Amino acid sequence: MDKIRYSQPVLRQFGLVNGRGLWTLFCRGLRRCWRAGWYSISGPCISSILFLVVFVLASDPDQTMVQGVTVAQFVAAGVVVLSLSQSAFEAGGIWLMEDKMEGVIWDLFSAPLTPAEIFAGYLLPAVTFALLVGGVVTGLIALLVGLSITFPLICLLFAMLAALFFAQIGVLAGILAQRWESYSFFEFFLVLPLAFLSGGFFAAAALPVSLKPVLAINPVFYLMDGFRFGLTGFAQGPILAGFLGLVVLNGAMAWGIWRLLRSGFHIKA
Repeated sequence: MDKIRYSQPVLRQFGLVNGRGLWTLFCRGLRRCWRAGWYSISGPCISSILFLVVFVLASDPDQTMVQGVTVAQFVAAGVVVLSLSQSAFEAGGIWLMEDKMEGVIWDLFSAPLTPAEIFAGYLLPAVTFALLVGGVVTGLIALLVGLSITFPLICLLFAMLAALFFAQIGVLAGILAQRWESYSFFEFFLVLPLAFLSGGFFAAAALPVSLKPVLAINPVFYLMDGFRFGLTGFAQGPILAGFLGLVVLNGAMAWGIWRLLRSGFHIKA
């Protein structure tokens, strides 16, 4: 009787990056962003148009607000960044929070994935989806107010920085929060104040002198300002310094979140 020969299992070898695992996480994240379907994009679009209508109806839309920029053009940048930031935050944090509550995230840590790859698996789909939402909102507003983009590349760079910044805040909230109530704390007491107090809907020159330092330390001010400069060619602050500061800030946040994931803070039992 012939002996049955069993071949030894061969361990799959991965390089510096587990490309297949990371791609799987990325596709999984995008599918989850699309899970809400029509609401995922239509919700931010409708709320953005309502914001724009309210601000435009409250004043003359053709009135010059600052240096040849009309009220509608000035507010348009704030509306786009606001919708993009909320989409990035929600897509970055809700699914991580859901995985924690259901215990699914433990499976990721037991898979052949590094903490950096797990981090990217949550971050990159959120950034991609937020940029998609921002692009749709920008197109709608451009049709409504006749907006022409002055520097498209600058718009894209600052939109990417904004999506990355708020998606990382979402991931951080998903790591630190133990319950949905504490997760909502980050949105209502961090994300919304940063967005609304960033000069997106008011001119920095109109602020009292005592409040200008508060605006200067708000990183979202430079996101708003850079994106508005790309749209209209007008800026309220130093564009290059703001861009470099945002790159450093995003890098520091990424390092801190990676350290938390590596240590298993609020994740591993």
